[in-house]
Amino acid sequence: MPKNIVQDIVPPERRSIRDIPLPNRPMKKELPVSPPSSDDFATEEPKVYRYEENNLPSSFRGNSKKTIWIGVVVAVIIVVFAVASLFTKATILVTPASQSIEADSSVVLGASRTATGKELSFDIIKLSKSGGKEVPANGEEKVEKKASGIIVVYNNVDTSSQRLIKNTRFETPDGLIFRINESVVVPGKKTVDGKTVPGSVEVTVYADIAGGKYNIGKSDFTIPGFKSDALRYKEIYARSKTDMTGGFVGMMRKVSETDMKSAQDEIHSRLESELKEEAKSKVPENFVLFSDASIVENVSLPQTEGNGSKVTINEEATLYGILIPKEGLANYLASKFIPELELSDLEISNLTELQFSLKNKGDLDPRNLEKISFSISGPVTFISRFDESKLKEDIVGKSKKELTAILSNYPSIKTAESTIRPVWKRTFPDDITDIEIRTQPSI
Repeated sequence: MPKNIVQDIVPPERRSIRDIPLPNRPMKKELPVSPPSSDDFATEEPKVYRYEENNLPSSFRGNSKKTIWIGVVVAVIIVVFAVASLFTKATILVTPASQSIEADSSVVLGASRTATGKELSFDIIKLSKSGGKEVPANGEEKVEKKASGIIVVYNNVDTSSQRLIKNTRFETPDGLIFRINESVVVPGKKTVDGKTVPGSVEVTVYADIAGGKYNIGKSDFTIPGFKSDALRYKEIYARSKTDMTGGFVGMMRKVSETDMKSAQDEIHSRLESELKEEAKSKVPENFVLFSDASIVENVSLPQTEGNGSKVTINEEATLYGILIPKEGLANYLASKFIPELELSDLEISNLTELQFSLKNKGDLDPRNLEKISFSISGPVTFISRFDESKLKEDIVGKSKKELTAILSNYPSIKTAESTIRPVWKRTFPDDITDIEIRTQPSI
């Protein structure tokens, strides 16, 4: 039997890597790390470092945000002030001195075409228009009609006017005689813009004899009655403004008197309305044309053939509008109704509301009108005018506090209120175009 040998078995001691002695070798230098290749990014996510506000102290976070907002607000305010200051505007609301009266219609007023001194002047606007209407004919009749047309008579003798009596003859170079059927006054020559021009007047002339022979174009005319006065025969003459038409002798379709009168009245009414509307648009800004200050004359033109058995009745209307200067009328009425009025350089604020009535309107010859009589009725409000341009020049660049002292030099201004934008500005703009002046009536 084998021999049992018992031996103590001691397990080997477990050793840690910490217990292994290292040889004394010199330390190796670290090699530089080469930049990662694109393959590295494909397999490894890059490390991202983020600023986490929540990691900051709460007091720091609050103060930082508040500071930023305060800075933004201050910057905006500065910009707004700077920009607004570049666009300074001012408005002056002026209430001019005024006075109202009730015009007495019983007071007869007057005006002259060639006014002098404190007289009221007037001018004339002339407009013409023609029209027709078809009416049925009721037979034929033999007619004899004289040709007619408008001429302009000139007076270049001297500054004195020349009266031409009814039936004064006017002769063409071919010896045809035309006459006027009413007297006219031809003004004398005058100076316009440094040049002497003859006086003139328009008038309708009629052929001496009926018939188509006198239907002629424009022509010059002499006055046979002045042949014994060489100066007048040469310097008082006429020229056509229109052709001479309407001369006829023969059979013509006849229209009943009732139809003729009805057609003429309708044409006259239509033409007068159209002329008055046209006149409104042609009145100069510094003049007024009252509704009753117009005289309309109607002239029958030769009738023409209409459709079928109809005849066209033709008429011509001429409007003579009496233009009165606004400023002159204001000062004239003030001198008549309230001579003690201290206001100067006046205008009438409610001019279109006044009732103007022309005296003896039916007896006036608008082609030779030299003087008129009229009345004005209704409330008249006078306001005193002031020089807006001068006021702007006086306040430009000045302090708002100086406005009261400046206005003391303008007695025509009752009160004035100023508004300057932006609101913090205390001086009027340096640019006069940035100042606006508005006027309002006195309450």
